[in-house]
Amino acid sequence: MAFKDTYPFMAFGGKIDPVSEIRNAGIVTSGNVYWVKDPSDADYISFKDAVGKENFSDTIQGAIDKCTDDQNDYVMVCPKASNAVWALTSAVDMNKARVHLISVGYTKATYGYTNELTGFATDSTEDEIIHVTAEGCEIAGFRLHGTCGTGSAGTIDNGLLYLSGSAHNLWVHDCAIETSGTAWTANLPAGAVAGAASQHGARFDNCTIGGLVISTDGSQVPVTCSASGKRWEFNDCKFLMLSGHVGQKFVVAGTGAIDYTLLNRCKFINTDATNAVTSCVSGIVTADQGQVLMDYCTGVNVLAFGTNANTRVSPNIHSGTSVFISNPNIALIGTAALPTV
Repeated sequence: MAFKDTYPFMAFGGKIDPVSEIRNAGIVTSGNVYWVKDPSDADYISFKDAVGKENFSDTIQGAIDKCTDDQNDYVMVCPKASNAVWALTSAVDMNKARVHLISVGYTKATYGYTNELTGFATDSTEDEIIHVTAEGCEIAGFRLHGTCGTGSAGTIDNGLLYLSGSAHNLWVHDCAIETSGTAWTANLPAGAVAGAASQHGARFDNCTIGGLVISTDGSQVPVTCSASGKRWEFNDCKFLMLSGHVGQKFVVAGTGAIDYTLLNRCKFINTDATNAVTSCVSGIVTADQGQVLMDYCTGVNVLAFGTNANTRVSPNIHSGTSVFISNPNIALIGTAALPTV
């Protein structure tokens, strides 16, 4: 039953207040709320009538284009019927400051995202799936999925999620940012997540980042942080790879004056048992310009969390001098060996 059949005032041109309708979700804003629904959905017309065409768009980009900088507008993306994906022909450009891009109905479940954006199946001219160029944005409850199909067909050069321009203080949570397909031997993106230089304050919470696309030369990475990008944070995230090479990295920390890169309670999962990666985190982190702190992280099929002198891991077990350190959070097969008495 449509909204207009339920509420009599709809017959006289009344509209459901889109701000009031989302207050039950804990969202209150003085900005505008725009709804996105695919025209192929059976309830497309009734939903559009209910919220009003001025608050409505057929596409994600169309809704973002309606937004106003610094107004804290919300873009609410309704899932397609039968969980169909949004097959993009060009990247979604978040070019308005403090816009909140929300996937309606997402949860914190392992597959809790409710909308999937796919960038390409074979060859493509896209550089990103979502490209953030404005400050203070939020992205919640999506899967960004890049597939390559054949060995060298993937042409997303920058990243499935890419930050440039003034994409400071981005908050991404409850998302999956994943690659899949056969081995990529050319046209590798900088990372599933990547940033141009000097993008500051990116935060990722409860995200799965990476994928099981093998890169035999070790050049494919889940995350490449912004060079001179200050204060990137990852909380309760899972980084996934099929390494194919011991030199593979889960995270390339930003170089230059980064202040810090922080990884809290993150999981580094390498499914390749024959190629344990030498270091989960790499990057030239310069003393007095920044530190990488890994706090209560766990890894499997890894030899070390970080080999750079400015990558610090907690907790550690010390015995004698600080040179003799073992990390109890690297997952091993079977029972850990006991020291000889």
